[in-house]
Amino acid sequence: MPVMLKINKAPLKNRLISLTIACLVAGLMWQGFQAIQKEQIIAATNVAKFQALDKLVEIAGALESEINETIKYSDFLSLILSHNPDISQHELDGYAELTLQQNDSIVGVQFAPDGIVTMVYPYENHRMALGHDLLKDPDRRQYAIKAIETRKAVLQGPVQALQGGYFLFNRKAVFLPGPDGEKFWGLSVVAVDFDRLMDRYKQLLNDSDYLFSLTVHGTNGTPVQIWGDGQILNDSAPHQTIQLPHARWELAILPKNGWVAPDHRLFRNEIFYGLTTLLMFLLAAASSASYLEKRQKSRTDPLTGSLNKNAIQTQGELLIRRKEPFIILIMDLNNFKAINDTYGHYVGDLVLIEVANRIQKALRRDDALSRFGGDEYIAVVTDGHIDTDVLIRRIIENVTRPLQIEEHTLTVGISVGWATYTGGADTYESLYQAADKRMYEMKHSTKPNRAEAVANTNQQGRH
Repeated sequence: MPVMLKINKAPLKNRLISLTIACLVAGLMWQGFQAIQKEQIIAATNVAKFQALDKLVEIAGALESEINETIKYSDFLSLILSHNPDISQHELDGYAELTLQQNDSIVGVQFAPDGIVTMVYPYENHRMALGHDLLKDPDRRQYAIKAIETRKAVLQGPVQALQGGYFLFNRKAVFLPGPDGEKFWGLSVVAVDFDRLMDRYKQLLNDSDYLFSLTVHGTNGTPVQIWGDGQILNDSAPHQTIQLPHARWELAILPKNGWVAPDHRLFRNEIFYGLTTLLMFLLAAASSASYLEKRQKSRTDPLTGSLNKNAIQTQGELLIRRKEPFIILIMDLNNFKAINDTYGHYVGDLVLIEVANRIQKALRRDDALSRFGGDEYIAVVTDGHIDTDVLIRRIIENVTRPLQIEEHTLTVGISVGWATYTGGADTYESLYQAADKRMYEMKHSTKPNRAEAVANTNQQGRH
């Protein structure tokens, strides 16, 4: 078969690298233009956010005050029970009715001795809660326990209540004095109609220019959207905290049509910036391609595309500095001059290219190959523990197979010497000399392993 020339992939790789560099340069320049635009948009947005924050603070402050106002009624009822635990249902109903009259957000009052709801007001609206054990209900137990442990009003909600609708519950533990200290009596509970409370601010929250979202943080700290438009819960929406008894809510606000952008064109010379970016792209591509081409030529053998002697020596010395084991192979074709003398340098060059290809196939992808000095090759094998005899035999078998160079069938011999670096004090030069010595020992100790040139049977004379 005709010899297959190995394609040097370095030029394609260099083109890809130069295009990458050019794209990075052009991208950085364009990012600079975009950064200017972004700064101006941020400035305009901050003005709009400041205006929105004024409204948000107003709403959050009023809502926080409204809810915290209900706490004093929990404290009031708890105080009455702690001083008069035997109070009658009629008297409790009177206090509960007074509570509802004083605060129209409160819609019910409950009393739960030992945590079990036994008295409610008004009865018709809250009788479904009678008999409910707050300390055994998994959804309410943690709040009831917290009220007992802290001896302060604890807010839960909004939650779906047994009596229907969404409520907020302010629970306050009641303790009675005794000879052995205070004893837990039960809980006083004030129920707040969440929907009614929010209706109070509907005119503000349903502002024609803004979207709102109310978020409550659960006991594990995870925020859960409970009212409004959850899609606005992002970093760009201003948030205002509503601090409640053992609970924390957040209001967020966002304009329906987005934050105000600058009302003028940021770039009046967009074509100029585009052309400038394109020019920088072309200049960067040309400059980097030129540099990479020169660098590639300084490292490679122009005939075979393998590394040159300096480049492979640099790689070997780097492995020595890193104390990484490797094997250096010195290879020399036997009587290669006969091919040049018989068939000319053109055929000889094709032989050198094919020999480089065959040696490379015997090596691994990470190994390095260099041609220097005409028909001599050096290989650096990065696996210092490989079986050297097997590797050398594979190289010899690959190289000595007949070569079909145009109309000529040729066989070529090769001598191989080796040296192993194991991490000691060897230098690259000492390894090279040891491998070179072994190569000449092979060349002189084996049977004549000369290059043979056998002309194709249909070809006569020198070509």
